[in-house]
Amino acid sequence: MNNLQEKDTFTSLELTELINQYREQEGNRKELQHYDFLKIVRDEFEEEINQGNISVVDYKDKKGESRPMYVSLCT
Repeated sequence: MNNLQEKDTFTSLELTELINQYREQEGNRKELQHYDFLKIVRDEFEEEINQGNISVVDYKDKKGESRPMYVSLCT
């Protein structure tokens, strides 16, 4: 995982991966699925999404299917 502090942007996929690394270190937490993380972002950051600080974009998953993810500028 790249250090998010060294990047101009980060994605919900990267954050999900980082969260799961911390959960694994804790040893007793269930893995967070990206689609569940999207729901959390949508609920908690509605204002930032509406202001355009967090954007919804599509990416291709391992099956080649188009899926949504969020992208945000690091500030």
